[in-house]
Amino acid sequence: MKSNYTKQAGVTLIEILVWITLTAILGLALSGLFSSLVKNYMYGQRRYDVQQTADLVLLNISNNLRYGNNYDIKAYTPAFKNEALYYESIRPDEFISPNEPGKFLYYIDKNDFHFYQVPFAGGTPIRVPGHSFVKPTDIRITEIPDPETPIFEGNSTHMNISVRVTDTVYNQFIDQTIMIIPINSFVK
Repeated sequence: MKSNYTKQAGVTLIEILVWITLTAILGLALSGLFSSLVKNYMYGQRRYDVQQTADLVLLNISNNLRYGNNYDIKAYTPAFKNEALYYESIRPDEFISPNEPGKFLYYIDKNDFHFYQVPFAGGTPIRVPGHSFVKPTDIRITEIPDPETPIFEGNSTHMNISVRVTDTVYNQFIDQTIMIIPINSFVK
């Protein structure tokens, strides 16, 4: 006698549970990989932003100092380590009066750890601009912790500026040094 009973196709409960378990394991592995990639991207992007901040701050300072002379390192109370770089600018846009070149100081403020420029005769300090993608409160500009690398060093022919720019969010830093030779050393 023939049976009318036919075999049914489908999946069993065990197969569904195995499929769910394997999918969950694969999903966790991929989410961990994705999370790691995003974290590394954010770290790298932040490092790039800090590098840009350091470059732009020193570029702004060096552009002014290239048109300066009479460099000197002065004691200045608001300055980090009480040091400030004094210079006389010969740029027309920085004149204090039409007959006399402007005299300025650069210093690192003790409270907010940013570079400032201030007229030597007095006036409002102007923060040296940096990169706009990093919040100013997340960046600290300090000396490089090496006794042989001061913030300001040089003489009347050139000036070296060495700083450490630190991102306080990811605790990463970049040490920057720039040497500035005034243009008037070449044009006489």
